[in-house]
Amino acid sequence: MRMFNRKAVFAAACVGLVGPSVFAVDFPEVEPNDTKITPNVVSPMAPGDTISGSTTGASTTVVGAASSDNFDVTTTAAPSAGIWRYRLTLTTEIGVHTGTLRGRTQTAGVPNATTDSAVQTSAATTTPARTVQWYANETASRVIYRVTGVAATTLPYAATLVRDAVTPTIIPDTISAG
Repeated sequence: MRMFNRKAVFAAACVGLVGPSVFAVDFPEVEPNDTKITPNVVSPMAPGDTISGSTTGASTTVVGAASSDNFDVTTTAAPSAGIWRYRLTLTTEIGVHTGTLRGRTQTAGVPNATTDSAVQTSAATTTPARTVQWYANETASRVIYRVTGVAATTLPYAATLVRDAVTPTIIPDTISAG
């Protein structure tokens, strides 16, 4: 469900500026979204959009407030060709929610289809703090994002998407194997 900042949309409509499509969209969590198999679909997510919710736990076996919140995020395509960095940064009043990008384990280079593994975890010590990031080309990208909490995390969280262009470093010399 998409939600818009009603005051901003109303103000823009009153002065005849622009429609709601230029405003950030909030994607609130909806239960059940306690596992990687049952995530909330967040698509398309554009820079400035947020994922919001509330969780007091990390369980993937219960539904409700004590479960982890899982999201299947598909971003909008980048505005031009190139390399792009995407970041989801968590904000909350008490700062103890954790965000992770999810993946699968591998055996001999073959992904195990039924596994669930943290690929990257946000923390107060990551740079920037409480951020996960990934890189993609100009096409839409897709990740599984999970938010967990603890019993004390009764206030809601929000994770905001940022997209930045990356300028590659050209290495002029030949690089030898090894």
